[in-house]
Amino acid sequence: MQRNSIAILCLALMSLGVLASAQQPELPTVTAIKASEAIVLDGKLDEPVWQQGEWSTDFKILGKPDELAQAQTRFKVAFDDEAIYIGAVLDEPNMDQLKADITERDGNVHRDDCLEFMIDPQNDRTEYFHFTTNALGTLYDAEMRQGGHVRTIQWDCPWEARADRQAASWSVEARVPLVYLGLTGKSTGDWALSVTRERQAGKEELSSFVDTLGGFHQPANYAVLKLPGSDFGRYLWHVREPFEATVMPEDGTLTYRAKTHITNETGRFCFISVATSLRAGTGVETGERVHNGLDAGQGLEFALNCPVPAQGEQTLEMRILDRRNPRRVLAIKSVTVNLSYSPVTIDVTRPCYRQSIYATEQLDAVEANVHLSLTAEELAGAEVLAKLTQGERTVAEGKSVKAEPLTAVSVPIGPLADGEYALQVSVNRGGQALHSAETPVTKLPPAANGHEWRLDEDNVLLHNGERYFIYGWFGGQAAELGVEETPYTATQYYSAQWFSVEKVKNDYFGPVREKGSYMTIYPYPNPKMLEAGPSGLPLSAEEAEALRERVRALADEPGLWAWYLADEPELRPTLPQRMHDIYKLICEEDPYHPQILLNDTIAGIYKYAGASDIFMPDPYPLFIEGADAATPIGKTSEFMRACGEAGKGRKAIMITPQAFNYGDYGRVNNRPPDVVEIRNQAWQAVANGATGFLWYTTQQQPNYPVLRVGVRFVGFEMHDIVDAVFARPVEGIEVTADEPDEVEASLRRVGDDTYLIVVNTSTQPQQVSIKLPGAVPNRLWVMSEGRSVEVKDNTVTDRFEKYATHIYTSVEGLANRAQLADAIAQAERETAALHDPEDLAWQGNNIIVEASSMRDDRLQKVLDGAIGGLSWSDNTWNTMPDWLSLTWPAPQTIGRVVVYGGGMADMALQVADAAAEGGWRTIASVDEIAEQPVEFSFEPMQITSLRLFMSKLAGEAKNVSISEVNAYAK
Repeated sequence: MQRNSIAILCLALMSLGVLASAQQPELPTVTAIKASEAIVLDGKLDEPVWQQGEWSTDFKILGKPDELAQAQTRFKVAFDDEAIYIGAVLDEPNMDQLKADITERDGNVHRDDCLEFMIDPQNDRTEYFHFTTNALGTLYDAEMRQGGHVRTIQWDCPWEARADRQAASWSVEARVPLVYLGLTGKSTGDWALSVTRERQAGKEELSSFVDTLGGFHQPANYAVLKLPGSDFGRYLWHVREPFEATVMPEDGTLTYRAKTHITNETGRFCFISVATSLRAGTGVETGERVHNGLDAGQGLEFALNCPVPAQGEQTLEMRILDRRNPRRVLAIKSVTVNLSYSPVTIDVTRPCYRQSIYATEQLDAVEANVHLSLTAEELAGAEVLAKLTQGERTVAEGKSVKAEPLTAVSVPIGPLADGEYALQVSVNRGGQALHSAETPVTKLPPAANGHEWRLDEDNVLLHNGERYFIYGWFGGQAAELGVEETPYTATQYYSAQWFSVEKVKNDYFGPVREKGSYMTIYPYPNPKMLEAGPSGLPLSAEEAEALRERVRALADEPGLWAWYLADEPELRPTLPQRMHDIYKLICEEDPYHPQILLNDTIAGIYKYAGASDIFMPDPYPLFIEGADAATPIGKTSEFMRACGEAGKGRKAIMITPQAFNYGDYGRVNNRPPDVVEIRNQAWQAVANGATGFLWYTTQQQPNYPVLRVGVRFVGFEMHDIVDAVFARPVEGIEVTADEPDEVEASLRRVGDDTYLIVVNTSTQPQQVSIKLPGAVPNRLWVMSEGRSVEVKDNTVTDRFEKYATHIYTSVEGLANRAQLADAIAQAERETAALHDPEDLAWQGNNIIVEASSMRDDRLQKVLDGAIGGLSWSDNTWNTMPDWLSLTWPAPQTIGRVVVYGGGMADMALQVADAAAEGGWRTIASVDEIAEQPVEFSFEPMQITSLRLFMSKLAGEAKNVSISEVNAYAK
């Protein structure tokens, strides 16, 4: 999730009031029409299909769902086997003032009179596509993620739109090819759709077909789009990222060779062709097409073969074509690849991390895999020799081995002095060197500050040579670190780039360091380096030098455990080469701290795979109020597996799971995960290779006790079996279940102890059997559940409720440790305790909350019973006065008000009074606030509206905030 720069598009708050008990509106339905004849895009809407069906109309003013727009819009949706069509008529009494100036693709089209539509083919109301066009037919499109909070405008679809102008209206026809919409099995049912309009002619008017509050990007409110008679199954394909890629000269031309794996999910036999192309700038090369037939559900490997237009970064596009009708494209997958040719490439495997030998590391050999991009004739009779050198001196030499396309070499070594070395590899035949290459190997001294952080051969984080389990929160909170009975070992802080080195060390690292704990921060000298503009450009010399100075100044901080390089760089997007250059620069300046990248997409994991030491994606399921996850909770496993593939088993995998309510970032009808869902995400990740956790986000813990209880509980579980968390999985388990694809299972062995992690990612209960390899006890204990299961024929059989996780172990005592059922009950008790029945200012009482301004849409948080956590804060920094008001639907008898907040030096309690100046009368005040909370006691009186008025800031505060308001009869 992008923090500090969340994009809530088309934000148009017509009122700062929030009804604390707003209800989810009933969703409208739009029925699409199947086109039987071709639609000619000209904006005229004169084809037969547009004469069928009913218009969808009655557009409402944004933020005012009860007020119809003055200039109305009506639309219809059509489809055929290849595309979705939108036809719309936009009434406009001021056609002479129609604004149509933008001609640039993906420009500020919304500043013109424009039509917008959002299409969600999965109907998960989380990820969708946004399209905008004006009366010139100028196009804007973007891929929206995280419920519309972040967007990628670099996503380009070859859609088309045409407009036509009439005397008192203008009309639009748009065509969106289905193949670019990422259809899945969920796309065979209903979709979600929103159509909106931004009117500039005459007067600005923002309107929408669906009810929206705050902005157009509220996918929970989008209409249900029905597509009767549709059959989009032909577009359901899974195409894996390319693997086993090489670049070799063939007939004087560099040729890219790789493999991909394609799975047919169409439900029918298909005969396909795979067309490959590479694009570097304006240069494009097309590869050989390969053909094969796949049965329903079958997957096959396909060989890719394509000339390379230029060395360096380029786009690889794989198209699946209907073999019988090659003009019909069934699927498209594009990936960024960085291609270069070298006849000899050295991949150092020992030392395993950054080609550096650390002071805590004992090695008896330097080892490497040597990739030889040579012809069979060149390999015949050749041998490979490796040696370690320092300058002109040979320090150690290995034995010559037969040259193979992949050749393993080893150079035995003894103790080495600190310094720079080179691993040299030569390909020889008959005593003559044919090719050679070398790569640096460094012997490092001990870390000057006494803190050496690196990865071991199992990709587990080491601190001074000892394995270290990262478990904590995003948010930089030090309160729960380094105290008794805490599972937390580290944290992350977002805002270091805004402050001086001295302030970062003293004010932010200081409390963490005092607790004997550790934190990760951005390395950047200023926030500008993270902005979308600079992120899309190569790293400049000035930026590089400033970054070097910043890293040098902070690298000696004892509380630093890693550098946090980027948060979802694919969504800005960040230039991959820039990210690689930043990573390389920091490696040079600071070999003692690993670097982290957080990705929001699987494509992003692959795109930036070479620019970090640690993957830490955030595959948020997004949990729905009264329902399950909006996206399959099993996406956690998909992301973890992608990390393993993209890193080729050579990078650490950590994760940022969801421990927050997305409803507090504008999504309608969301909730935080419960204890079972928190546990499911976490152990799914471990089952697929995760060895560290930073949950997002600590800020919401006070508002949702389930987050604090659940994350702590899972943390203690993991600490209890941390050696199993770190252990390599044992291969050879067999899963039998009602839905085997919805089961994640991993067997670990630590000494004589057995651990079996099994997670049900299905929304349905199921019976699961796991057959285990090797020797297994005849009984296993279920961790945190106080029970055991019998093992018959090496098979564990058990029932799994929805999203259930069971951890089976040979260690009997783990069954009776803190119980899962008790944690669930504790979360329920603490959540119920937030509601003080005597408190009249409770969010269930239909109270309208308003404010002078607000930084985030969190007015309702002042009524949720939570002290601290999410709060209202004003958005007029260093400017006073500010105020917050509550209005009840009927008068209340109130004699005491308690306010929890910060940043204000004074506060007046006022009640609505038409006779008073400004309509408010002060009934109590505190002129100099000495401590929080602020409490007002007065003779009980009937109050319908009260206001908290603040005129002065306290100390160095730049704005005010209030986390909770309580009102009592006395």
